[in-house]
Parts: sequence; C-alpha cells; structure tokens
Amino acid sequence: MQINAQKLIMLRKSAGLTVEALAVEAKIGRATVTRIENGHTANHNTHTIKQLAKVLSCRPEELATPPDVEDKAKFLSFRQAASYEMSVACQNSLALIALRYGEKPETILELAPLLFEIIARESLIERRDALTEIWSHRDAISAMADRFPHFSARLTNDWEAVDFGHREQISIARDDLRGELVHADDSMSDSFYPSNFDEECDNPFVAHLKRRCERLGQQGFEPVLVDAVSRWSGPTYELGMTEASELAGGEEDLAKGIVRGIVPIASIPKELLKVERLPDRKEWMRQRISENADRKSALLAELGLADILGE
Repeated sequence: MQINAQKLIMLRKSAGLTVEALAVEAKIGRATVTRIENGHTANHNTHTIKQLAKVLSCRPEELATPPDVEDKAKFLSFRQAASYEMSVACQNSLALIALRYGEKPETILELAPLLFEIIARESLIERRDALTEIWSHRDAISAMADRFPHFSARLTNDWEAVDFGHREQISIARDDLRGELVHADDSMSDSFYPSNFDEECDNPFVAHLKRRCERLGQQGFEPVLVDAVSRWSGPTYELGMTEASELAGGEEDLAKGIVRGIVPIASIPKELLKVERLPDRKEWMRQRISENADRKSALLAELGLADILGE
C-alpha cells in the first residue's frame, strides 16, 4: 500500500507533531518519514503503516487516501497570506536564490525569521567581544597613568569614552541591533559621532552583514553587496547576479536591472522565458529599464531636483 504524502503531512500537523516526534513515537526512522512526506517512496511495508496509523489515531487504510475537501481546508488553515509588501528587488532576490538552491520560495521565507535571529545574535556577540577587548586595552592604558606625571589623567583615562562604552554595553544587553541607544541623546560631544554617519548604512548590524559578505567573497563565492537596512524602506542589497545574468543573456546592465528590482521577474511574460525567446526577453527588459529611467527623470523634474542631480 502507498501512503498519500499530503494525507500524512495533514494528519501529523493536526496531531501537533514534528517529523522527528512522529518518527520517535512510531518507532521508525526519521529519514523514512521524510521520504514518505516528500513522495520519494512508492510502497510502504505493513509495519510502517501500522505504526504511523497508531500514533496518528487513524485506520491504516486512511493513510492511503488523499485528503477530502474538508480535510484540505483544515490542512491549508495552517498557512495564510502575509499582510505586508516586499520590494521588487527583494522579490527578485527570493526568486533567484530559490532557483540557485532548488528550494521553494516559501521555504526560504519561512526560514527567514530563524536566519535573522542567528545573524542578529552573532552581530550582538561580535559587538560584545569587541567591547570586552576595548575594556581590556583601556585597563592596560589606565595602569600606565603613573608613567606620565607631566600629563593630566585625561591622557590615560577618557571618561567620555568610558561613558560611551557603558552605553554600548547597555545597547547590546537590550538587543539594540542598530546601536541607537548609544546616541540616544546629545549629551556626548560631537567628537564621538563618525563624520558622514548614516544610521541606515553604517549602523553595527549593517556593518556585521557587510563583514560576513566580504568573508564569503574571500572564499570565492559570488559577492553580495549590502548597502543599508532601513526601518522605513527595508533592506537594500544585491545578490543572485549569476542567475540574473542567465535570465538576461549575459548582459550585465540587464542583470543589474533584475537584482536592483527595476525588472520584476514575476512580470516577465511566461512565453518569454523560453530559451528561443531570449532576444525578445532582453528587449522586454530594456523597455522596463527605459520606462523606469523616464519615471525617475519625471519625478526629479517635478521635485525640481533634475538640475541639482545632473539628470
């Protein structure tokens, strides 16, 4: 008998079980459950079917039947449409990376909170370790105060810097990824504010992302350009150039139009995705880029910025 993969997934989730929990309770291998749910096995032995049915409180033959309409409605109730928008550039990146690794876009999206938590924690740990190193060096410098009797204590004890260090410590403890608590008021002197500081491009979280991407590039992987993580307009980055270049027939300008969200992948007519329609696809992309440039010029002119920005 062949178990219906969708039915098994539905019954497992209805029982509130993970794949691992179901495997443990049914006393079968986790890999076996995974293969069944992925539809990679044709016939299943009687022992496996009976064990699964016992744990899922159903008759063995029920595992072979597809979910009926009501069952499907219950199954689908585990998912719902999101109520937020994504930039075209981000949507394109999602499609390109899904293509690169052969994963569903939904899988990548659902992993996003987990991956963000990991990266955010690593960013905070990096800052904590760097601050610990600074404190160590500062203590060593302070211990040299008696070596400079002809200077004031300010040479080896910078009280403002210590205050800022404590602010950074509090910022890290409060999971303040962008370091906003460090500059929460104007009580510190301007000398502690980096020149040309941009809170969206230069905050510690973005700096951490840039360092991670640089390390990937040093390992020979495709470079990923990270620019900013804005509270208002979302993150700005460029990735998936290899796949974008394939879509664009190797033309760099068109590939950049894709990764920057000027050319929406989801809007490319399906018939243009055929290999033999590459010339038409490239022309379609050029039109989208040209239309975007026209809209940008018109907007700048309307705002009176065309002359200033040289448009």
